Amino acid sequence: MERDDEPLTPSGRMFLRPEMDQIIHCVFGLGKPIDIQSIKDEMDRNMHIAHPKFTSLLVQDRHGRHYWRKTQVNIDRHFIIINNHASSQLITDEESVNDYLADLSISSPLPTDKPLWEFHVLVPNKCVVLRVHHALGDGISLMALMLSGCRKANDPNNPLVLPTGGRYTFERPRTIRNLVQATWITTRYVLEFIMRSLWMRDKTTSLSGGEGVELWPRKLATAKFLLEDMKIVKRAVAGAVSRKNYLLDELRLKKTVLSSGNMFGMLLLPVYYHKPDVGCSPLKHVEKIKEVMTKKKMSSEAYFSYKLGQLAMSCFGPKATSYMFNKVIKNTTFTISNVVGPQEDLTFAGHPIDYIRVTTTSLPHALTMHMVSYAGKAEMQILVAKDIIPDPQILAKYFEIALNEMKEAAKY
Repeated sequence: MERDDEPLTPSGRMFLRPEMDQIIHCVFGLGKPIDIQSIKDEMDRNMHIAHPKFTSLLVQDRHGRHYWRKTQVNIDRHFIIINNHASSQLITDEESVNDYLADLSISSPLPTDKPLWEFHVLVPNKCVVLRVHHALGDGISLMALMLSGCRKANDPNNPLVLPTGGRYTFERPRTIRNLVQATWITTRYVLEFIMRSLWMRDKTTSLSGGEGVELWPRKLATAKFLLEDMKIVKRAVAGAVSRKNYLLDELRLKKTVLSSGNMFGMLLLPVYYHKPDVGCSPLKHVEKIKEVMTKKKMSSEAYFSYKLGQLAMSCFGPKATSYMFNKVIKNTTFTISNVVGPQEDLTFAGHPIDYIRVTTTSLPHALTMHMVSYAGKAEMQILVAKDIIPDPQILAKYFEIALNEMKEAAKY
């Protein structure tokens, strides 16, 4: 170990284990033909300031401990230029990009003889893909990194201002009743989380996959939503739920500002299957899960799972910790995550950004969904094991139809 070497965070060490090895794919669709040199120059200017790990090698000492070591970056080694990816004239740009990402989602590790990131430029599709190892940071910190090089489309001379630092805080309970209820809910959910990491698992369904499902061939589809449609549903459901759960609204999770690094926690959410009921509003099902989500926010489950990971890392090391979190994933049916993106049109290196999408390499699930919002829209990447869900485009279309039905129901 050299004097200036920096140790990995506990979460970073966990994400280097084979069971939890994850690479984040952040996709930017651009509104004009790509000027590769301008993008290289922009990345070269910003990566030193926005995220020092982008200029650090992952090294290992003789005891097996990993460190970050500053190095000189050859920007050309990190850019992968794809000039002829489209495999068929019959598929759209979106399908072509999704096919490319699906191929990257299995058995595509990042080389360790350079910092753990790559920039894939899909020239025919006017699209760029930033591949970043999860050991460098979580989705929020990496989103902040990419946006640090962006400019407002209506004011390109000024960079986008992003909040930095800070942490998650909770409001203190206002009454003894609030405190007792929060304590009970937290205890209940924490015990369930511990049982999930040991033996308790979801009932086997057609979505459960099988052993080694993370290595099965993948397909990827995109579901697209309008944030205004979501807000219409949210207002309708919030009004109905608040009349029944006024007490739970007194405790809210507050996020003061964005944090950097890996803040890795989990929430276990029940998802119920409902047969279509004649005359039953789809909002009834949303209200039910909204009540569960309100209780989840009231509890400290996500914070506990994060602290449990830190404690396990300190006591047992990354091998046992990664096994525990991997067990939680295997004992559940699917994963969904959400990152809030910018709500104004942006440019990157002089290129208008049409869309932002995020996905990752495959988990031990047959279904994984990642959503990110941008400029009044939200796009969800649906990554599936194609032996389980052969046509994810149909699933994406059903999600879009479901939101539209909820929006129509919210008008009455």
